[in-house]
Amino acid sequence: FAYTSQLNNTRGTSEDDGDFTSLLRIHAKSQFHNFRLDYSTPFGFSAGAEYTYYNSPDEQWLKSSLYDEIYDITSQQRIDKWHAYLKQEHDFGKDWGLNYGINYTTSRDKSSQENNNKSSDGNTIQNEDQMSFYVGASKSFGQKLTMEASLMEEYYHTPIWNEWNLFPTLSITYLPKAGHVIQFDLDCDRDYPTYWSVKNFTTYNVGGYGKIVGNPTLKPSRDLSLSLTYILHSRYVASLFFNNSKDEFRQLPYQSDEKKEMEYKHVNFDHVNQVGLMLTAPINIGNWWQNRLTFTGVYQNDKNSHFYDLPFDRSKWFCQAQWNGTFLFGKHVLLNLDASVHTNAIQGIIDIPASGYLNAALTWKPLKDDKFQLKAYCNDIFETGDNHLHDTYRGQHVI
Repeated sequence: FAYTSQLNNTRGTSEDDGDFTSLLRIHAKSQFHNFRLDYSTPFGFSAGAEYTYYNSPDEQWLKSSLYDEIYDITSQQRIDKWHAYLKQEHDFGKDWGLNYGINYTTSRDKSSQENNNKSSDGNTIQNEDQMSFYVGASKSFGQKLTMEASLMEEYYHTPIWNEWNLFPTLSITYLPKAGHVIQFDLDCDRDYPTYWSVKNFTTYNVGGYGKIVGNPTLKPSRDLSLSLTYILHSRYVASLFFNNSKDEFRQLPYQSDEKKEMEYKHVNFDHVNQVGLMLTAPINIGNWWQNRLTFTGVYQNDKNSHFYDLPFDRSKWFCQAQWNGTFLFGKHVLLNLDASVHTNAIQGIIDIPASGYLNAALTWKPLKDDKFQLKAYCNDIFETGDNHLHDTYRGQHVI
């Protein structure tokens, strides 16, 4: 049995004084409780149940020169979520394994929003159900070849969506000789939007210029990933990969021609495709300097044929390099440096500029058993890690 709880209480005030003046006050509270019970037997059968409770009332008060009146918005969200599962595993000997099971999740989301200007009042109750059945098998062919495969059938139901989907997975590992590994992986999955993002409610930021709008028609994405990996001497890694996300959902800004406002909304893309190469190599110099270098190169294509009056089909090559280095000064002091840099990238109509960071941590361990440690660290030493997003696509102007 396990129980987890988290309570938050946040207050904030922001003022803007430029092309317009505004005062924004926010008070948000939330409580999260999770109860989980699991049971397993010696013969491979296990079962479990889980209940999650989430409640988040918040208030937002906005006075801005962009509007003729004061916005006083009260929002409330309560989520009750139940999950149960049954699964069975068999070991038939001769390196054969079989597993199968069922998962069921149901949730009830009761949300409301009251606005003093009556433009976006609403109360919603949404029930959501998800059920999946799966069967999987594993087999080893001698000591060089192993294979795992599974197939899951999922049913997903909301007031808008009612779908059946099939998700296969496959993993094949081959060891041609000692220290060499070739691995192929196929994985299919689904990603779900947050409960609040599908509500037809509105909140504000940037002094009222920014308007965060819900999208009731937002649907889950279907994700496919393929990878072929080669490991040399159990140290050096090269991996080719392909990722396809159908109905990928991202939050994008849209600048209205009719009003002085920026609307932010989660929308479904037609797809987001990525193909790339990742290389990883550890490089050690003596016993005092340990390094790990990683390079990733990616070609990405984002397509959305129904984004307001700005449909897009954009592609971009980008790369990222990462370095982690550890310097040992005697037996008790070590310095860890973590650095990363990436070139220009895209996210829908947004341009992500090149950026990078350098983190450092100095650790002192005076005792042999490491029971006492003293650490000093600094993240983003040169303050270059923040991305200042740009959007100048077809007349949009977000900098």
